[in-house]
Amino acid sequence: ALPIRQFKKNDNRWYERAVSISNNDELHFTYEPSNFNIELNTLYNDVPNGVIVERSDIATNILSDLSEKMQRNGGVSLFIDYGYENGFGDTLQALNEHSFSDPLANLGETDLTSHVNFRNIFNFKV
Repeated sequence: ALPIRQFKKNDNRWYERAVSISNNDELHFTYEPSNFNIELNTLYNDVPNGVIVERSDIATNILSDLSEKMQRNGGVSLFIDYGYENGFGDTLQALNEHSFSDPLANLGETDLTSHVNFRNIFNFKV
């Protein structure tokens, strides 16, 4: 699984999901103002307030490298995974002993995954 970043739109401003620690040493999710408002508003102007958008910078970099190589050498790509092309939302999941789990619980003992945002992949031109 490739790491993702999650952003949430509130009052037409974007916030990035982060992990914080409470006074009683428990982890929880929080939202911090994002530095990517212009980019996110351009790419996701149709997203209503309160909706989460997921992006993977590493996936974008990998696809950019593959695209450059295919432009030079030719070729095709086939991507198969759980994901979506149209739509948004929180797909971050944790699995522990074949059951869904809290992503912030049992750190190091759970598998974290998310669905692929194929909308970002389809933006690459080969």
